[in-house]
Parts: sequence; C-alpha cells; structure tokens
Amino acid sequence: MNVVMEGFGHLCGLSSVHNAIDGTHIQNLKPKTTFHKDYYYHKKGGYSIVVQAIVDSKKTFFDICVDLQGSTNDSRILRKFTLYRHAQNQGLFDFKKGVDGFPLYLLGDKGYPLIGWIMTPFKEEGQHSIL
Repeated sequence: MNVVMEGFGHLCGLSSVHNAIDGTHIQNLKPKTTFHKDYYYHKKGGYSIVVQAIVDSKKTFFDICVDLQGSTNDSRILRKFTLYRHAQNQGLFDFKKGVDGFPLYLLGDKGYPLIGWIMTPFKEEGQHSIL
C-alpha cells in the first residue's frame, strides 16, 4: 500500500491516494434491433459499452466493472461496483489510514461524486476569468 501511495505522490503530489478510478467507452457497431440502438447509444454520438476501472499508480488494474449500456455515466456505473457497496455500507476505507493519518481515497474526475473516499477536482462555480 505504501508503494502505491508513494507512486501517486510522485505522479500528482497528493498523499493518501489509494487508487484512481475512471470509465471509458469501448466503441462497437450499431446494433441491428431498435431496442439495442437505444441501449448502446451514448451522448457523444456512437454506440458503446462502458468499462470502469480502478488502477494503481503503475496502471495495474485493481478492479473493473463492465456495463452494457453505453449511455451509463461514471457516477451511475460506480453505484453498480461491488467496491462501492463495501465502501459505503461497510466503511472499506474508514479503517485504513494513509500518510499522516489521513484517510485513504480514490482519485476520480468530475464525473464522480465527491464523497469521503473519492477525491474529485475542485469546482469553482460563479468565478469568471478577466482575460
């Protein structure tokens, strides 16, 4: 575990990072039946399935979840993960401590909720650039 945290520390300067999480679309051909067209269609204009993965600092897979619905977003597929249920209901990350006693967390992008065990980018709402 310490090796993973040190790896993320070198990559992004953050401590107590357990792993990173993200989803990606795997493109596929347009399904032939009408029902499946809606099922696999995603908002970027193609047909796909969604794979969500948790990786360590060396890009080694820790866990994956595959969803056949190309329209499924990161936050929704997260809730289908067994890891999510363990983290939310059983406090998977609560008993593990990272650097200087801070709790361990996953790094996620803006498609994920900011919850106790997932760190997402800071969103400045209402701020306007003067440039």
